[in-house]
Amino acid sequence: MNCRKVHIFDMYLFTTIVLLTLSSCKAVIGTKMESILLYVGYIFLLGGIYISYLRLTRKYRRKFIDKFALILAVLFSVGILVQNLTIKRKLILLFTMAAILMTSTMAENFIKNYRNIRSMAYGCIWGVIASIIICLACGEPLWGNATEGTLGIYWFFNGGIKDKNIATIMLAMIISLYIYGKHYGKFRQLDRVMIVIGLLIILLSNSRGAWIHTFVFFVMMNCEKVYMIRKNQRKLFIVGITIAGLAIAYFLYDKVILQSSTYLFRYRGLANYLSMFGSDSYHMWLGNAEIAYDKDLGYVNTIRSITGWNGSLEIAWLNILIKNGLLGAIGFIIIFAKFFYVALKSDNVLNQAFCISLTVMLIVTSLVATYIQTVHSLFGIYCYMLISFFIGMEHKNIRKNMGVSE
Repeated sequence: MNCRKVHIFDMYLFTTIVLLTLSSCKAVIGTKMESILLYVGYIFLLGGIYISYLRLTRKYRRKFIDKFALILAVLFSVGILVQNLTIKRKLILLFTMAAILMTSTMAENFIKNYRNIRSMAYGCIWGVIASIIICLACGEPLWGNATEGTLGIYWFFNGGIKDKNIATIMLAMIISLYIYGKHYGKFRQLDRVMIVIGLLIILLSNSRGAWIHTFVFFVMMNCEKVYMIRKNQRKLFIVGITIAGLAIAYFLYDKVILQSSTYLFRYRGLANYLSMFGSDSYHMWLGNAEIAYDKDLGYVNTIRSITGWNGSLEIAWLNILIKNGLLGAIGFIIIFAKFFYVALKSDNVLNQAFCISLTVMLIVTSLVATYIQTVHSLFGIYCYMLISFFIGMEHKNIRKNMGVSE
C-alpha cells in the first residue's frame, strides 16, 4: 500500500468515526439528521469491513471466519425472524446484529496498522469538538444534572453528547492512543495532551461506570508485568492478585452498586423481566421484541410499563434477552470466549494484554450499560474493531507458520 493510499484510508477511518460520534450529538438526536449520520457512518464502516474481508484468501476465511460467523448469524437472527414484528423492524434489528457480527468477527483485516488506530482516536475527539460547536450554535447546554450525584456533586459535563456517552467516547480515544504509544514504546506529545484531556473529561462526566471501565482497562493492561516475575513465583502472585481482585469486586458490589439507587434500578429491571417471562421458554430462547417495538410509548417505556416502573433497561443482557433471547446471549458469550481463547494462545505479551484488557472491560461494561449490543453508542463497536485488529495480527502469524498465502 503506497503512502497516498495509506493517508486516504486514515482519512476514511477518521471521517467514519466523526460521523458516528456526531450521530450522538444532543442537537441532532430525534431529528432526521441523527439517522442520516448513523446509517451513513455504518454504511461506510461495514462496507469497508466487507471489502477487507473479501480480500482475505478463501482458504483463510473458511478456516478462521466463515463457520464462526455463520454460527453467530444463526444465533443472532433466528429469534428476530420468528417474532411477530414488522418487516421494517426486523430489518433494523438485523442491521444492528450484522454490525456487531461484522465488527467482532469479520474485521480482522480491516484496521491495517497502529497509525489507523490513532486516526480513529482523533476521529473521536474531532467528533466531540464538532458536537460542542453544534450544540453551542443551537443553544443546547453542555452541562446536565445527574440523577444520583457523586460526593454531593449533581452536575456533569456532557460535551454535546447525549446522556453521559461523552465519557465512553473519550475512553475509546484514550485506549487507542495508549495502545499506539505502548506499541512504539513512546508517546507523542500531542497524544499525551489528548490523554490528559480525555481523563479530565471522564472525571467531569460524573460517570461512575466510565470511571470503573477506565480503572479496569489500566489495571488489566499492567497485568503484562506478571511476565517479569520468575516463572516459579507467578502462580502464587496470580492467586494473590485474584484474591485481591475478588475482594475489590465484592467491595464495589457491596458498597457502590448495592448502595446506588441507579444501579439497583438496572438490576431490578432484569429481575422483573426474568420473574415475568422466565418460565416462558419460547420467549426466553427466541426473544420478546414483539412486545417492545412500534408501540406508542417507545421501546424503553413500553418494557417498563409491562415489567414494572421500578426497574430500567440499562443493562446489556436484559436487552439481549428481549431482542434475541438466550440464543443471542449465547452468541455474545461465544464472541467473548473467542476473544479470550485467541488472546491466551498469543505469544505476544503486549497483544495479549491489549486483547484481554478490552474483553474484560466489555464484560464489565455489559453489567452496567448497553454498549455491547447497540449501534447507537460507539463504544462497544469501537472495542470490537480493536480486538479484531489484534486477533487478525495473531492469525497472520499462524498463517505464516502454516505457509498459507495472504
